[in-house]
Amino acid sequence: MSAEELELDELLGAYALDAVSEEERRAVDQYLLISPKARQEVAEHREVATMLAWSGMSAPEGLWDRIAASLDTSIDEAPRPSGRLASVLDGSSGAGAAGAAVGGVSADPVVDLAARRRTSARHRWRSAGSWVAASAAAAVVAVIAVTALTGTETEQPPLAAAVEQARSDRDSQVATLMRADGTVGAEVVIDQDGHGYLLGASLPSLPSDQTYQLWGVIGEQVISLGVLGTNPEIELFSSGGEAVSTLVVTIEPAGGVVSNGNPDGAFAGDVGMIGSV
Repeated sequence: MSAEELELDELLGAYALDAVSEEERRAVDQYLLISPKARQEVAEHREVATMLAWSGMSAPEGLWDRIAASLDTSIDEAPRPSGRLASVLDGSSGAGAAGAAVGGVSADPVVDLAARRRTSARHRWRSAGSWVAASAAAAVVAVIAVTALTGTETEQPPLAAAVEQARSDRDSQVATLMRADGTVGAEVVIDQDGHGYLLGASLPSLPSDQTYQLWGVIGEQVISLGVLGTNPEIELFSSGGEAVSTLVVTIEPAGGVVSNGNPDGAFAGDVGMIGSV
């Protein structure tokens, strides 16, 4: 593994929490296209974030203080990253569509930008990582403690509960993705913050050298929203808060592609508000 790849691996946790600069985001976006292991790590970080956001449980009194006291970094002292989840792939354009515009990063003629970025990334990841570790530990202990006290178990996995929460909100958006022959392949729910959930249980499993990939039509641009793997069930993605008019799932070579000019055989559907249905 190269030094650049090691540096990008250090950014994955912060990337999943949307705590990276635009320059770092673009670098990680390209890295995710070629590294299935990195994509899996980002997905795991986001699943933890979703679990924390939707657990809906109250910890026993004093539990959080005891957990914080046992950790090297106090939960209260660690900075909180933004709650918005970053998209797996951003800025890819389809055939006939303009590529997504990405703002440039101003250069400093005196400071070594690469060294500063490495130092900044490691410091930020240590801070964000401490917060994630502390929060994840607290969430897991809280679930165990509440289960032990009540003698009950949660009825739904965290992701399924998050989907149901989004579905119950009239400000969320939904789409049913179908082939031209009417075959239903997947359902999608996007909450008002742009957090999306693709339910792909109806998609046929693919061989290991292929993958499903999700695309969103935003204005006149076709943007990649994520590589879904060979057998997606519930997959997280983010629209970045942009208004998505149409969603498309295509079959691509393993690892995904930057752009797609041949959506034949794809599952597609228009996005509509739950409150208007």
